[in-house]
Amino acid sequence: MAKKYVEKTILIYICERCGYEWESRLRLEEGLLPKRCPRCGSPYWDRKRKNGRKNKIQKAMV
Repeated sequence: MAKKYVEKTILIYICERCGYEWESRLRLEEGLLPKRCPRCGSPYWDRKRKNGRKNKIQKAMV
């Protein structure tokens, strides 16, 4: 009996604000992106801060 193998590609999103990494259940093919970071709740998770300021979560991790 031959075993079948399936190769999957998993998208990992990274919050530019707090550095959190997560796997979303949304499909990128449908043009859907997460609305907020699940950790810090920022709706700007995909944009870096303009002034380079770190938030409280990043300071605690360092």
